[in-house]
Amino acid sequence: MLAKALKEKGNKSYGGGDNIEAMNLYNQALCYSSCEPGGEYSVILANRSALWAELGEHKLVEEDVNLAIESGYPDKMVFKLQERRSKSRLAMKNLDLASEDVSLASTNLKDSNLDEAKQKAKSKDLDKLKTLIEKEIKSGLNNGIVESPKTCPSFKQKNVKFPSFSDAVQIKYGEGRGRYAVAGREIKVGELIAIETPFVSLIDKEFSKNHCWNCLLCTKSPIPCEQCSGVVYCSKECRQNANDTYHRYECLYTDILYQAHLGAWHLAYRALTSRPWAFFSDNLDQYLNHNEKSGVDNDDVYKSEDIMSFNNLVTHDGVGCKQAPELMMQAH
Repeated sequence: MLAKALKEKGNKSYGGGDNIEAMNLYNQALCYSSCEPGGEYSVILANRSALWAELGEHKLVEEDVNLAIESGYPDKMVFKLQERRSKSRLAMKNLDLASEDVSLASTNLKDSNLDEAKQKAKSKDLDKLKTLIEKEIKSGLNNGIVESPKTCPSFKQKNVKFPSFSDAVQIKYGEGRGRYAVAGREIKVGELIAIETPFVSLIDKEFSKNHCWNCLLCTKSPIPCEQCSGVVYCSKECRQNANDTYHRYECLYTDILYQAHLGAWHLAYRALTSRPWAFFSDNLDQYLNHNEKSGVDNDDVYKSEDIMSFNNLVTHDGVGCKQAPELMMQAH
């Protein structure tokens, strides 16, 4: 009922021209909707796709339409989504796919709940769209809009044993101090010296409804967990990755975990749930053999996303007398 109420408020805002409020309401409605076929989930996605179309976000139109259809959008109305996706694909110059959508929409129009007069009118609209796409195809512009590839920053030269650092950073070791970083050469102002992929990460609660629970990136078009209303993702791929690993142990408990103010213990919990228990129990001796000199006095390469590097982390200088609970709270 809550999802339906939020959806209807979103429709009202959309009809009144308040696109931002409509988007916020649709996103909230998705979090509280059932993913079961015939539920509000597919309809809310369809409504949001109409908003993306108006805003010219054609890639997001395509993604929402795909997900709405996969989620059981009613067959009697699916022609509307195929027509909308066709227009967005036309705008993106994905002409073959746009043409396929027009054909699908024309076929499904016959099974719609429109009366005969409205079907004829819509059929004419689809014929015009088909003609426009065919003209574009004949013009030879059927290559699609080429998006600039996403690139990550990189070093001119990495630290061989600590590849998360550039060669400007050297890692040393001192008894009672552990590993520490020093400059290996002169570092220029603004020079990139570290790029790190964490072994485990966690998003703050205040960002949990507009950032991906898995990759932490801000998402304009969030999709929720299929079981709980606590988290959102940027894509089906991130959602599946989370469900296959740690989120199955957090699902339905995210609010409790946040309210408990666990600090870094939440990170520790996720570190354990990110792998099957057998992954740890079968190699227990290896994990109990803590090596705080890893990457310094042997041939090991210290990679921050590697679980053994995570296992070999050491406390900061001067905190050896503190107990684990205090350290974990300070580490958060």
